[in-house]
Amino acid sequence: MSRNPLGFVQLAERLHERLSRAWSSYLRYDITMAPPDREYGFENLDAQTAGALEAIRDGRFRDAGALVTDLDAVKVITDDGEREECWVWRPFQLLCYVLHDLDALLATLEGRKGSADLARAARDDIDLLPILADWCEDHARPAAGAELRRLRTLLREAERFL
Repeated sequence: MSRNPLGFVQLAERLHERLSRAWSSYLRYDITMAPPDREYGFENLDAQTAGALEAIRDGRFRDAGALVTDLDAVKVITDDGEREECWVWRPFQLLCYVLHDLDALLATLEGRKGSADLARAARDDIDLLPILADWCEDHARPAAGAELRRLRTLLREAERFL
């Protein structure tokens, strides 16, 4: 039995697709966006998240994180006129941040003899991260191993939304 590995890009694409559906459902309730210190509306939110997804596809994880910086500040006005925070895109925002941190750590490990191939492969198969963490611990890099495990746990949180 073969398995399909889940990499950075696949995880981001699947989460983006799932949250896009949730966002569309949310908008069907005739909620309008409050413009607190914002120069864009809902349509730009879609473009913003699509831009972040494209950056992830291109391996520009830092750019993706920058594009989603204010997704947690989205506020909507409900039918009764109250402002309410909308958290639909928050998991995607957190994923972008985690992927940036992971990419930076993996880039460091790619420069190490013995971990380079595994570090490169981990971007295409996140289940390799615990193996790489074990390697780090076995080769006197316990902090890197612990950070890999922490970041893998955060990726599992993103997987819950799929």
